Amino acid sequence: MDKKIFQLSYILRSTAISMLILPIWWVDIQKIPLQPYLTIAALVPIISLILDIPFSVIADKFGLKISYFIGLIIFSVSFLTPLLLSGIASYIVFTILSVLADSLINGVEIAIIKSISGSNFSEYYSKLSQSFYLFTIPLFFISVIAYQFNTLLPLIIQCITIFLSAINLLRIKIMDDSIPEVQIHEGWSLKTTPKYFIILCSIILIYSVFDGAVQFQNRSIQLLLSDNLLILACLFACGNVISSVGLGRRVYNFINDRTTSFKISLITLIFVLSLILLSLNKLVSIIIGYIGISLIKGIYRPIMSELYSNLQPKQKWKASWFSFLSVGSGIILIAINFFFTQLSNQLQLLELLWALLILGTGMIFYVVIWKNERLELSYHDSSSLSNKTTTLIIDLIRSKLNIRQSYPIQYSSYNKVSEIKEIQETTTLPVVKIIDTDDHSLTYQYFSGIKLENLDSDKQHATIINIVELLKTREIEETTTQYPCSCVTLSHEDLHPGNILVSNKQYKVIDWDFSGMGYKITDEISLLFHPKLHLTLNERFKYLTDIAQYHSDICPIKLSVDKNTKFVETYLHNKIKEISNWNSTSKYAKKLKDEYLTLLMEVKKFGNTIDN
Repeated sequence: MDKKIFQLSYILRSTAISMLILPIWWVDIQKIPLQPYLTIAALVPIISLILDIPFSVIADKFGLKISYFIGLIIFSVSFLTPLLLSGIASYIVFTILSVLADSLINGVEIAIIKSISGSNFSEYYSKLSQSFYLFTIPLFFISVIAYQFNTLLPLIIQCITIFLSAINLLRIKIMDDSIPEVQIHEGWSLKTTPKYFIILCSIILIYSVFDGAVQFQNRSIQLLLSDNLLILACLFACGNVISSVGLGRRVYNFINDRTTSFKISLITLIFVLSLILLSLNKLVSIIIGYIGISLIKGIYRPIMSELYSNLQPKQKWKASWFSFLSVGSGIILIAINFFFTQLSNQLQLLELLWALLILGTGMIFYVVIWKNERLELSYHDSSSLSNKTTTLIIDLIRSKLNIRQSYPIQYSSYNKVSEIKEIQETTTLPVVKIIDTDDHSLTYQYFSGIKLENLDSDKQHATIINIVELLKTREIEETTTQYPCSCVTLSHEDLHPGNILVSNKQYKVIDWDFSGMGYKITDEISLLFHPKLHLTLNERFKYLTDIAQYHSDICPIKLSVDKNTKFVETYLHNKIKEISNWNSTSKYAKKLKDEYLTLLMEVKKFGNTIDN
């Protein structure tokens, strides 16, 4: 549902309505001299580079949705400036508001796409781009018709569509926005290496060059056809048809399951041939060249963005990580454009220079990927107290992520790897897919989720209901006379909100190191009476009473529901002692112990109230 809602906002914020007429509006209608117009336009990308990262850091701290919403509102208001001001003052205010809006939106937009798409980032981003190109086709013609009717009308329509985009965005729930930004929880982070930075720089470089070539092609077409808006609108519309529902979709489907090397080689080849054809300056060659660029302009960004996303070094860097890409790309493009304009101002020669640059960059990227097919980085989770070693494995050829957890040989408290694997294959609880094993490690398919303990109460609710239902229906393997629970079942033995990853409507239970046959109540009480679960005491005991009905008829938990407060008190006492015995200096452990103490006091008070 969130994907469709965001898709609508993404389309509505399109500037297709104003893109064709804005240069004409400022120069011909507002009578702004060409020199100050071009000077201010040249300053825009530089100011954006300065503001992008600070604004993205703020977005990561206070929420992606609120930042994106404010950016859209400011962007919408910017199109009202011609109604209120005129001349150079109108252009300056419009530019300032647009730059502020871009800085609030840039990195945040891709971070939102990543958050709501989960493991289907590239595929969803590609479909989003294709629908964007398809639905903006009529907007080009609306722009031209509205401009003929009234020169201000396209700007008013643009203001309304972007405002509607902002209002629609409020319907989305973004999982990542609920992670608390406090010192105790820094989330996961990667230990980077020189090889990591070589790969990162090569991705940013080729992304920048691809972006620059598309921007250059758009400017070239606009310059060639600036005297005929209708033909220009038709050409852009045809390009969007090719990108969205025509050959562009077929090309994406063809390369989607191919290797990264194949994808980038094909995109590079199409770019180079298209730019060479455009440089010939013949009608047929220009049309074919434009078709070639249109084929891949909706393809390369999802592919490159996914590769870049896989290298994200810290969990708390969401919008800011994608802003680094935007800023890095912007700096590279400023340098390239400056260098090329010093060499020549002839359009045909510049197109050939771009073709040579793309060819060279593509070859460099191919060599980097060929030499570094797989990147392994040490993975640290600040809230984890385990002595396992975790490694993130980045498959650059397939653009896939895996996680390897290695168990220390000298510790005997963990189960054998073969036992852990067998239990995960047997349990009815949802688990992450195991890719590979050896004597001392398990390799999992990477699941991009947020720990249940880091979500707010609304986002925890659906997962709690679902997992409680699964806990109820676990098969009782045998019964004993043990107090307080006589039901033996396949048990996780460490089930708590920190071991449950949530992504959109999916969740996975992780860390099965101590699992095996155990008492049914162990998983139930460790989950329901964990302090990081945002439930009232009434809700906790209601869940416990409900789940107890699925124990055997001779189980004390089922027979003595009225005495369960005393049992919970005993459990919390023991848990606090256990945390004290960890001898951990971690801030996370200290805070967790304090939270258990607070919960224990509340349970005691709750029990006294019931007794009275």
